[in-house]
Parts: sequence; structure tokens; C-alpha cells
Amino acid sequence: MSQYTIQSAIKVLDTLFTFTTAEALSLEELGVRTQQSRNQIFRCVKTLEEYGLVCERDGGYALTPLVLKLLPSVRRDPLVAIADPYLRDFQAKTDETVNLVVRWRQWETITLGTYPSRHSVRLVSQIGQVSFLHAGAVPKAILAYATSAEQEAVLEALVHYPQYTPWTISDPERLRAELAATRVRGYSISDQDFEAGGRGVGAPIFDREGKPVAGISVGGPTIRVSDSHLAQWGPAIRDVADHISAELGWVPVALRLKSPN
Repeated sequence: MSQYTIQSAIKVLDTLFTFTTAEALSLEELGVRTQQSRNQIFRCVKTLEEYGLVCERDGGYALTPLVLKLLPSVRRDPLVAIADPYLRDFQAKTDETVNLVVRWRQWETITLGTYPSRHSVRLVSQIGQVSFLHAGAVPKAILAYATSAEQEAVLEALVHYPQYTPWTISDPERLRAELAATRVRGYSISDQDFEAGGRGVGAPIFDREGKPVAGISVGGPTIRVSDSHLAQWGPAIRDVADHISAELGWVPVALRLKSPN
């Protein structure tokens, strides 16, 4: 940790970003999730409450609408601005939920935008939802194009990662094989490994240096999304992701090799 870091502020921010769902959380739950003592978590919650970011609700604490003040700045993110028309169009064509997800920290992703299906039964994603790289359409698409060293680090730590559903891959060799298949196809397949009852496909978004910094996905409930849907959506979402990557300055390796420069 840097000498300029305010450690107490880090604890307060850890507490704030623990609220990843709409449900109220008790002090005990917050303490476990942030690995803070009851006294520490109490002081953090009261600091957030004093500022107006959390309030007491249903016997615990929950976020207030004040956090929405940050939303306009997120929507001004260049990636969001570039991806938005592509994803709105893709959602209209598939009528299933489409997500924009970015790599966050080293081994996690966070949902930056979601375009929900109009069906009454649909996959529901939340902006700010955090997940690890071993499960879900976009996380696996990003991991498939990460460096070999990064992939090996995830595979070695896989036993410590969340088992989101009974279908979440926990065997390193199985995940290694799936990452290889993803690179061959150009898109990932998520079949209930992140959310029970949900299926979808995802593709990576590359920056100008060719690094997978984000990705997009489309998915729906298993009762409606067939194998043929996945086979149809996969190449299509890969093409959409490539167009977004190109606007970020990415040039595919094959095209670079053909360039006279």
C-alpha cells in the first residue's frame, strides 16, 4: 500500500462497495464480507450514513439514491459512449439481455452497462456487479485472451474462487480446455456456470495494444435460449465486439501483418 494511502478511507470504501445488491445488510454481514471487526465496520457505516450514502432499512443498512450522482460520469466513459449504439442495436435484434463488462482490478470484472430484455422472464444484471474471471460469458472471454501467465494464475487459484452454481467449473484442466475452445471460436459460452437457469455468449473487447480490457455478452433463460441461439449469437457478438475494439484503436494482428508500415 502506498505511503500516501489513507487506510481508514480504504476501509470505508471497502464497506461502500460491499453493497452490490439491493438487499439491506447487517453489521455482522458487512463485517464478514470486509473482514473488519464490529467496531471498525460500525464506524465505517456511520461515516457513510453521515455523508448520506447509506441508511438504515429492514433491520440493516442499504445504499441511498445519492450514489446515482456518480452515474452520469460513468456514462461519459469513452467505452460506454462507443459501445452504446452497438449494444442497443444488438439487444433489439436478439431481444435478450445484453451487457457491457470491463476488467476490474486484476482478477475481477464489473458490469458497466446493461440492456435488459423486454421479456417478462429474463436474465437480470446490475450495474456494478462484480465477478471473477473463471465464470460467466464476458469474464471467460476476457480470460481466454489474457496472457498465459495470467491464465495460469487464475487456474492455480481456481479452488479458492466462488462456486456460483453447481455448473461453475472448479477443475483447472476443464477450464483450460474451455479457454482454448473459446479462442478457436472467438467467443465464450456460459451455460449456467454463473447464474442457474441462464445461458449466453460473450466476446472480448481489445484496446489499441491488443489487451482484453472489456467484453460484451447476450443471454437469456435456459427455457428460451437453445444451442442454435448460442451458435447464431456467438459469431454475431464477436463481430460487434470487434467493431467496438476497432473504434478503441485496436487493429487485428492479421491486418497488422499485411500493413506496409
